[in-house]
Amino acid sequence: MELSLQKRTSIAEKFLYHIWDAGHLRMNDLYTTNSERLEIISKGRWNVDTGPDFKGALIKLNGQLLKGDVEIHVQENDWYAHGHHRDPIYDNVILHAVLWTTENAKQACTKSGKLIPTLILSDFLDESIGRLQTHVDTEPQPSLTKPKACLLNRKPEFQIISLLEHWGIERLRLKKERFQEETDYFSFNQLLYQGFMEALGYSVNRRPFLKLAFKLPLDLIIPHLKSRDDLQALKLAQALLFGAAGLLVEDSQGDSETKAFHAELWPIWQKFRRMYHIQPMLPEEWQFFRLRPNNFPTMRLAGMASLLVKYAHQGFLKPILHIFQTPELKTEKICSELQNCLIVSSFEFWLTHYRFDVDGSVNSRHPGNLIGKEKAREMVVNVVLPVIFAYAEQTGDHELLNRLKEVYLCFPLLEENKITREMKKQVLITNKTSPKIINTACRQQGLIHIYKCFCQNWQCETCVGNA
Repeated sequence: MELSLQKRTSIAEKFLYHIWDAGHLRMNDLYTTNSERLEIISKGRWNVDTGPDFKGALIKLNGQLLKGDVEIHVQENDWYAHGHHRDPIYDNVILHAVLWTTENAKQACTKSGKLIPTLILSDFLDESIGRLQTHVDTEPQPSLTKPKACLLNRKPEFQIISLLEHWGIERLRLKKERFQEETDYFSFNQLLYQGFMEALGYSVNRRPFLKLAFKLPLDLIIPHLKSRDDLQALKLAQALLFGAAGLLVEDSQGDSETKAFHAELWPIWQKFRRMYHIQPMLPEEWQFFRLRPNNFPTMRLAGMASLLVKYAHQGFLKPILHIFQTPELKTEKICSELQNCLIVSSFEFWLTHYRFDVDGSVNSRHPGNLIGKEKAREMVVNVVLPVIFAYAEQTGDHELLNRLKEVYLCFPLLEENKITREMKKQVLITNKTSPKIINTACRQQGLIHIYKCFCQNWQCETCVGNA
């Protein structure tokens, strides 16, 4: 029995995520709207952030292996109705899965001009829609992977630890190589700056933060900060960052404090914009949706402004090297010093505001950190350690290399994410000593590396667990 238009449009996309993730399809008989034979090897992982619904899927299209993202809609024309054809975040989509086709539907196309194959789910369901809808509340929601007996958890504890640390160091080495490739073009201070900016934007604002770092390189900013006292330098750093980010306006519509903030910084920004011919970014390049307030790009940019002023005279590299090269500092103390040098407390306007378009009286907050302990730890593991690794290799400083490895092996855990939570369940599903095993950032990173190299592609037979 065909559903009415009203019932069709009332179906939630959550239901479609369930159909896709639970595999309620006739898997041996799938074809796209262009009659291409479709095989689903891995359905990918459910994405709870902005962007495609499932990330890292593996499919075969007429025998050709494709890896990328899957976007799911109720109706075929929702792709254009939602504006995905104008958003580069959807450029990696390899399959558009829709419940129903639409009359005169146009094939989905990315901003880069790539046509995306379409799968009409209703043509290949293994049960009726009514029966499937009853499963949504009784079956698990989409998850990272389907937990199963992992070969790794059969190994003794000491072997699991050894493997995790080995692959944790390998992951650090790969991050180091990424920075090392850029040492011919950028100074180590600029590399740290770019890395910090990217880390502050993780995950949905990484691109705009990195774009801003290139738009405002240290060579442009630092000379002007060094010639001012800290208070004036902080105003300038904020004017440059928020101005170039496209978030500063001449006539703010916010509360009185927001209006005063913009009124003070706007002329400073305009002067430097004209001086260096800086083209500001578009405000819509920045994502606030589904972010906790402490992760808002406005908060992170204010934190970066403070770091730029703090290290304007010495640069980022010298103070970090000093921490590593101070003989009396024990490894645990080095870990805490590295973390603490990147923590930034709220100041002035940011004591009561998260962003510019919310009234401070409504958005009142207790003084906290613009860059807190957890984010600072991420910056150490993902930026500081890889860059110092590259520096030590380039300068042939073996003592620094050894100390860096000692620090990494005992550096505290980072905040858990979807990958680490699900992998702990999967890899250590029968092991009751998970907190004891996954107790350092290195082992945590090893877990992520194993996921990305093996679990993400369902390569259990070639996994390190078989070793």
